[in-house]
Amino acid sequence: MADASTESDAAAAAAQRRTTVVSIITASWLMVLMLGVGLAASSLGLISTGIESTGDVAAVVVTFLAVRLGARPAASTRSNLPDLTGRSTAEGALRFSS
Repeated sequence: MADASTESDAAAAAAQRRTTVVSIITASWLMVLMLGVGLAASSLGLISTGIESTGDVAAVVVTFLAVRLGARPAASTRSNLPDLTGRSTAEGALRFSS
């Protein structure tokens, strides 16, 4: 029974990693597209939006790191410390989503 739970946890972690990688690629592509079109058209509005999008890319990268950290198993050698690995995913996503 524990093996099924471990397999489903691993599958969920892989899906979260895949989703955040797709988000990084999409946000980066949109940032480059906005900067490129803004520079080609000499549009300060598009250039500033492209620069502003770097914050979105940074937030998604932090979310990716939080997902990786949250997927790690708890350290068995420090059993007296609370398990914060699952909590880090939610905190990392919430801190940079606003």
